[in-house]
Amino acid sequence: MSAIFGIVNLDGSPVPSAHLEAMKHAMASWGPDGATTWSEGPVGLGQLLMYNTPESLNESLPLSNAGGDVVLTAAARIDNRQDLFRQLDLPPSERVGLPDSALILRAYEKWGTGCVSRLLGDWSVALWDARRRQLFLARDHFGVTGLYFYQGDRTFVFASCRSGLFSLDDVPRRLNRLRVPGDDLPSQDGSHGHYEAIGRLTVAQAMTVATTGTKSWTYWTPEDAPEIRLGSDREYLEAFMEIYTEAVRCRLRSHRPVATMLSGGLDSGSIATLAAQALAERGDRLSAFTAVPMYDVAQATPRGRSGNESKNAQAICDFAGNIDLTFIRGVTRTPVEAIKEAQRVLLSPHGIAIIVWYLELLETAQAQGFGAILDGWGGNLTVSWTGNRQRYLASLLRDRRWREYAREINAKRGVHPSPLWRTAADAVTPLIGPSLTELARRAARRDLVGRDSRRLLGKHTGSPPTHPEVTKARNPELQHFFRFGSGLNSTLDSFGAAFDLEIRIPAMDKRVIEFCQGIPLDQFCRDGRDRLLVKRAMSGLMPDGVVWDNKRGLQAADSSHRVRADATETAKTLTALEESHLVRQYVDLPRLRHTFEKICSSPEADTRHDTSMLLRGIGYAMFLQTFDDE
Repeated sequence: MSAIFGIVNLDGSPVPSAHLEAMKHAMASWGPDGATTWSEGPVGLGQLLMYNTPESLNESLPLSNAGGDVVLTAAARIDNRQDLFRQLDLPPSERVGLPDSALILRAYEKWGTGCVSRLLGDWSVALWDARRRQLFLARDHFGVTGLYFYQGDRTFVFASCRSGLFSLDDVPRRLNRLRVPGDDLPSQDGSHGHYEAIGRLTVAQAMTVATTGTKSWTYWTPEDAPEIRLGSDREYLEAFMEIYTEAVRCRLRSHRPVATMLSGGLDSGSIATLAAQALAERGDRLSAFTAVPMYDVAQATPRGRSGNESKNAQAICDFAGNIDLTFIRGVTRTPVEAIKEAQRVLLSPHGIAIIVWYLELLETAQAQGFGAILDGWGGNLTVSWTGNRQRYLASLLRDRRWREYAREINAKRGVHPSPLWRTAADAVTPLIGPSLTELARRAARRDLVGRDSRRLLGKHTGSPPTHPEVTKARNPELQHFFRFGSGLNSTLDSFGAAFDLEIRIPAMDKRVIEFCQGIPLDQFCRDGRDRLLVKRAMSGLMPDGVVWDNKRGLQAADSSHRVRADATETAKTLTALEESHLVRQYVDLPRLRHTFEKICSSPEADTRHDTSMLLRGIGYAMFLQTFDDE
């Protein structure tokens, strides 16, 4: 994805060209195909270009309208071009080769700031409207593109990544001690993430900036999705497949070849299947990348999970007939090396174990000449959502459908054998009401996360934020992500840019989200089974052994093995971290070292959870270490 940046001097002083050049230089990796700037008086805009669609070859940004009073810069891939062509009444002669950024400018001229609700795809946009003397910023519905900003007394600066902001002397790089070592996301009170003065537009958020003040608003939420009621299961399935297929197909529009990640599960597997079908129609093949362990993980994999999904991935490829599979074993980086590299890319802490494979996968895709990667991320919130089973059972009770209720309880035990007490709990829990059930579950999860974090990261760790809109939502997991997880998906944009790639997420297409939000719960969970929507949709398109496999994939299953294999490097890292006064203040280093020693001394034990917390602790500690000079 391309990147954007800009400056508005609120005191009216001209923007120095050197400031725009500094931002452009700091963000150079985002623009393999060029970089341009524009300035006029107190406003300066810029773009770093990566050709991501055939039409992007015609792009020249920043772009002015015919009157010269609106100037736009954008990083965008618009997926509903044909709809917009019709709504804007553009003649066919103007449609061919029209860049997506020019389409956004046309939409703004017709609908103003309300245009953002009509744009589908991955995009971030900045427009200077000289008529209103204001800057308009917005970010897409899912927030794949990042957009950070700093507002001082005299200036407002924005960029697709933090490095662009920190290239300017006027932008402070200060640790937000109120959020250490919490997640890098805005809190409920509006405070910032890891950096004290740096803000970020969250998912589906827009903002205007003028000398009279700054205003921000959320222009869409998943809960806005209208209720969908059709006549039969078949109609729901047909409607879903039409939407999901289009969400995949529109993301195959690319200047360079598109590949896909393939874990062997339902999310990435269904995306790979639909992409392969679309490519087969034009005689092309699809390349897929699957992360596999380097060590034998059979003993470390718990019951009901799969630590090595290579067989499922290969089965999906063989069934499709036109998918070429490459296994990624994560051999080019140690866990500590991968964490350091991720921090350099993001300028924020990162300690997720899968990063070892993820960076190698992107590096391999870049070397093979791909320009975009399809990712199944977020599918468990939409297409393969398990369904809010407790709420579904509660609805059966509320409607006095006693027989269906009893059948569901018994069917669940038949599909997933469980002790009698668990079956009884399933039967009784809905009686206290779905919202209370969800609240209790969320509270238990917060306590677990908080306790585990404090075990390694000390007393300063807080629990993840929550909100009544989350606990009362039809899909609490999706709503929680929407409100608080916007930083997670924008990291995909940054990682992609580091390897000249665009990460594309079909399962979080707005149309897919709204459909999955609007249909009845029994389309997801029924007859004792869950994730029924995508399972029924993929039946016959993917191997039955994959579609109906009750095992769930286990990412980074051999992470403990890797920590033990690189014990010397990890021990040196911990010793170096002990020299940092900030790390000593915020991280419980004795517990961190004890956890490391436990992993090394227990090769036969299941220490995946300990390893996860160790790597997360190291990631936070490394980030804190960079602020020692404050």
